[in-house]
Amino acid sequence: FLAAFAPTLIGAVETPSSASSHSSARYNGCSEIFVGAGWAGVYSFYRRIIDDERRAARACLFEQSWRVGGRTYSVRVNHTEFVQDIGSYRFSPDMHLPGDLIMKDLQLPTECYQESCPSAKDDFPPPFIFNYTAPLRRIVDPRTNLPGGYATAMHRMIEIAKGLGARVFTQTPLTKLEVSKSNAAISSVEFEDLNSGEREQIVRPDILILNLPRNKLFEVKGVEESLTRPAV
Repeated sequence: FLAAFAPTLIGAVETPSSASSHSSARYNGCSEIFVGAGWAGVYSFYRRIIDDERRAARACLFEQSWRVGGRTYSVRVNHTEFVQDIGSYRFSPDMHLPGDLIMKDLQLPTECYQESCPSAKDDFPPPFIFNYTAPLRRIVDPRTNLPGGYATAMHRMIEIAKGLGARVFTQTPLTKLEVSKSNAAISSVEFEDLNSGEREQIVRPDILILNLPRNKLFEVKGVEESLTRPAV
C-alpha cells in the first residue's frame, strides 16, 4: 500500500523552502521523508536520490522494525555461509522491477533457481497463470556461489543512498501526522525512537511518502483524518 503526501507535486520539488525541515537535531535536514523499508519504500528512496544526487542530503528513510526488508527476510544460518530466505526469494528477469534493478542497475550476481533453467511459466501449473517466461533466478554470493539472499538488493540500494549522504533510521516508527486546515499540506510528522522512547517532530516536510501496509498506515494518528482532505 502506497500513499504519498506532498505540499506540491513531487516533480516540482527541487530545493527545500526556507520554511522546511524545522526538526530536532537528530532529524535536522530531513525534508524528503520516506516511511517503510520494504521493497517499495527502499526503491522509492533510492530512485529519488539517484535521479538527482543533490537530494541525498535531505532524504531520510524511517522504519519501525530493526531491519530493512519488510516481507523479504534473508537470514544467515547459524553463522555459516548459507543464507535462507524467509519470504520472497526469486524473480524473473522479465520483471522490470526487480529484474532490471537487480541485473542491470545494481549488477548483482544471480543464477537460475533451478539448474535446468526452465521457463518461469512451468513453475505455475494450471489453473495458475504467470505472465513471465524468463527462467526464475536468485541472487548469489560470488564468493561461495551459495544463495546470497533476496534482501541483498535492498541492502545494496541503502548502501548507495547512504554513501551519497542520505540517512536511514530503524526502530523509528511514524506515530502521527498533522495536516494544515488552510491548504491541506502536511504541517508536521512525528516519529518515536523505540530505543529511547522519545518522540520528535519534523515540521513542514517537502515530501512525505508512506510505503506501509494498510493496517499499519491507519494506526498512524492523523492518517484517517487526512484522507477527508482534497489534497490527499
